[in-house]
Amino acid sequence: LVPNKIKSNKLNKNIERKMLNINAYSNLPLNSLCKKYKVKFYVYISTFRVKLLYKNFTKKNIKNNLNNLYMFSKIKAEKLLNNIISKKPNHKIIILRITSPYGYIMNTKAIIPNIIKKIKNKNKININGNGSRKQFLTFVEDIAKFCLQKFHENSSSRTYNFFNPEAPNVKTIIKNINKIFFNKEKFLINYKKNGDNSNILVEKFKNKNNNNFIFTSLKSGLKTINSKGYQYE
Repeated sequence: LVPNKIKSNKLNKNIERKMLNINAYSNLPLNSLCKKYKVKFYVYISTFRVKLLYKNFTKKNIKNNLNNLYMFSKIKAEKLLNNIISKKPNHKIIILRITSPYGYIMNTKAIIPNIIKKIKNKNKININGNGSRKQFLTFVEDIAKFCLQKFHENSSSRTYNFFNPEAPNVKTIIKNINKIFFNKEKFLINYKKNGDNSNILVEKFKNKNNNNFIFTSLKSGLKTINSKGYQYE
């Protein structure tokens, strides 16, 4: 996350060195530690754009641009790890290319929490273009589940392109966030006490007795939809 922390818009040798050290070369000592302590599974989070630029993006493409330097550092990291993979280390290396992450953590600049905070604080939301640009998103819990699955399957070293194929446009994202969190819409949640969706987050909503969320079985939920005059999601 080095680009998010740098307050300068211009590159210099110090920024370039820091970003390459953290985003790329840090994988070399980390890999050595893994081998030393016999870590069996190493997951590197990359970015999906690397797939498009991997073969022809070089240091010449940086051109005093932080985003380009960030991409170069990610490509450099993947090449370093692929070099390690080719030497067949004892532990497995998974390179995971994701798109914009979102999840429960709200103290980030990721698109979902950023929009929620802006709407909540009644701040202006600036949209580049007409809002039709689509935004691919990756939910952090899905990333964790995927990693655990690969670990249990004892998967071989490999690069995965991992993202949600359904990409809403920016206007849709803003509209849905506003509707869910701030417009007092009614939502039915299909809920079983010991079911798959009986997780901590659902329990928190349930215990708050929030009138916007009605926890119901599927059968009684359908009856509610048919009998009430207002719209449910």
